[in-house]
Amino acid sequence: MRFSEAVHRRFFAPEHRLDALRPEAIPGRAETPDACVALWLWFERDRVREAAFRVRGCPVTVAAADYVCERVRDRTQAAARGLTIAEMEQALSSPPAHRSALLVVNDALMVALDFQTVEA
Repeated sequence: MRFSEAVHRRFFAPEHRLDALRPEAIPGRAETPDACVALWLWFERDRVREAAFRVRGCPVTVAAADYVCERVRDRTQAAARGLTIAEMEQALSSPPAHRSALLVVNDALMVALDFQTVEA
């Protein structure tokens, strides 16, 4: 199966992959039978200062996690919640057949944002 250039680039050179867990991270995790996504968010006041991920899944899942981490940086919690599946599909040139990969990443993001709300 061929993937888009955006997926290929993010899969082979993700910028936001978490190499070592650091303190004060807000965790978000979601799983399907085919993928496991963990996202960590670091907040400064009401903004996402940094975001990182670890993924077990297909190239689209890795690329989507990297994209989400890029897009939520420097956004408020409300703005981060506004990230849509359609935006991810367009940015990654991902066909509807790969929507489940995007959904599991989105679920992990929402868990992290919900956790931040509870902690605040």
